[in-house]
Amino acid sequence: KRQCLQKALFNNFKRSYIPVSNFKFNKKSRVYLDVQIQGQPVKRLVFELYDDRVPFTTENFKRLCKGDFQNAQSKKLSYVNSTINKVIPGFIVQGGEIAELKSGESIYGKYFKDESFAISHDREGLIGMANEGRPNTNSSHFYITLGACPWLDHKNVVFGELIDGQETLNLIEQLGSQSGEVQSKVTIVKAGEVSKEEFSKYDKPHTVDVYGGHH
Repeated sequence: KRQCLQKALFNNFKRSYIPVSNFKFNKKSRVYLDVQIQGQPVKRLVFELYDDRVPFTTENFKRLCKGDFQNAQSKKLSYVNSTINKVIPGFIVQGGEIAELKSGESIYGKYFKDESFAISHDREGLIGMANEGRPNTNSSHFYITLGACPWLDHKNVVFGELIDGQETLNLIEQLGSQSGEVQSKVTIVKAGEVSKEEFSKYDKPHTVDVYGGHH
């Protein structure tokens, strides 16, 4: 049954794939990652997801944060207990391996397609899908930009931005190296969707809009 459900989800993704401009979403969702550095808690990372631009991609990330999906082998797909495995200062922080699988996997199957390259890697704090170096190989692996990365445009899908926890991102960046090796263990210990009650807590009056201007 689970295998049929997973196949149906992916087939629905393929059938329903239309230009993202045709999607109408009233509100972007927000998710969080609670991390520890060498076992010590630090400030929560909160992301706003671009549901109005890349809804299939954001749904995948949101469900992996919530940890409420099981694959065809009844394995829970969750970011909890996974680690940040690559940090290159000025470039990216990367993670997203499913701890129980010791590999990446999406809610649509092992991989899912590139939904849109409309959003550019033009600043720090953007979150995108890390692929395997070829098109349509998105799974659960993600990265957070540490600066503008225009060479990733049209190759990787951006699906959200950091809206709270910049201090934590700075701390993680300091643990990186040019080889990507992380100097201290950084673990995701809790993840989920920001509740309706806490949603407005992360509102900012003048955040940069991906469409240009401010909102």
